[in-house]
Amino acid sequence: MTGSIYDEKRREFRMTIPVSPSESDINGLVRMSAIQGYIITAATRHLETVGASSDEVYRRAGAFWVLIRMRCELSAPLRCKGELEIATWGADPHSAGFQREAEIYRDGELVGRAVSLWCLASAENRKIMRPSVLDGVIDLKTAGAPRFPTPGRLLRPERSGEPYLHTVRYSDIDMNGHLHSARYTDICCDALTLERGGLYAGTCQINYHAECRAGDRLSLYSGTHEDESLICGIGGDGKIRFDASFILREI
Repeated sequence: MTGSIYDEKRREFRMTIPVSPSESDINGLVRMSAIQGYIITAATRHLETVGASSDEVYRRAGAFWVLIRMRCELSAPLRCKGELEIATWGADPHSAGFQREAEIYRDGELVGRAVSLWCLASAENRKIMRPSVLDGVIDLKTAGAPRFPTPGRLLRPERSGEPYLHTVRYSDIDMNGHLHSARYTDICCDALTLERGGLYAGTCQINYHAECRAGDRLSLYSGTHEDESLICGIGGDGKIRFDASFILREI
């Protein structure tokens, strides 16, 4: 049973989420995309709890939340069973936007953490808005200065060789008609041929540059730099849609 609690003093939201067999990969591990989904779900519930949901931000500020970057790190592979607890909080806004941080627990043990960077976009013209647009309008009840490093820019692989191709379809899109944030990770794992087994994504960062809609054809170019597997996603118009970085580890 999913349960949640909000700690007003710490300004921290905790949510317990059961792990479903449908979220397993070929190795019996929780897919990184599922973990990202848990993080986003916990963040959404937290914002609803403090009165800063998407509906409230739209109604009061004429804006909507946009995910810019997300980085997840696991200390070990997570078997697809039992429950995970997500602890999440928002840091004070800065020029780059709103940083949200999270820790992942299994049976009371810290097994991972995540950092995401968000901004607000105008519902009228989709232009990025300053964090100050919420001043005096919505109290995000943040927990102070960021505790984790902000996800930075990523290196890009060369566009050489044949890319992995993916067309955005029904199973990829969210209620807004865009490629779901966590589905980028699944598509990258397809490009990295993780179905061969034996490896898992210990660290994953996705930097989102432009929306992908149903019917968009993506070309994914991959390469390596030191211990990182790098991916760059290009739309049919030749523009970059996202960058990604994975650190793959043996199980």
